[in-house]
Amino acid sequence: MEDKIRQIHPDCIFYDMYFPWTVDIAEELKIPRILFNQSSYTYNSILHNLKVYKPQEKLELNFQSSFLVPGLPDKIEFKLSQLTDDLRKATDDEKTSFDALLDQVRDSEVRSYGIVQDTFYELEPAYVDNY
Repeated sequence: MEDKIRQIHPDCIFYDMYFPWTVDIAEELKIPRILFNQSSYTYNSILHNLKVYKPQEKLELNFQSSFLVPGLPDKIEFKLSQLTDDLRKATDDEKTSFDALLDQVRDSEVRSYGIVQDTFYELEPAYVDNY
């Protein structure tokens, strides 16, 4: 696939998050690479704040304990059991190959030129502004 991209030398690459390998080819070709994200701003704000503030790691929680996600426009509460494995795991020793892929996805998102979200402002204005 990378050879095909090199042959056609596009002006830009729009990509899905599960194609993190496109970041390197876009940098090589010196073209912008833009993430098309199908998730909502609400979801992305929650995920971002779970990763930044890590409330799930700071408390002595059992699987059914509830906690608030800080820094959001609304009061949003989760149980530890509702989180995906990658958000519950504190150490690299516990990471799976899927966790490694998610790390690549997050790294490639930061290195992207921008993000196109599949949403609109009127649907979730507080979370668009928050994210």
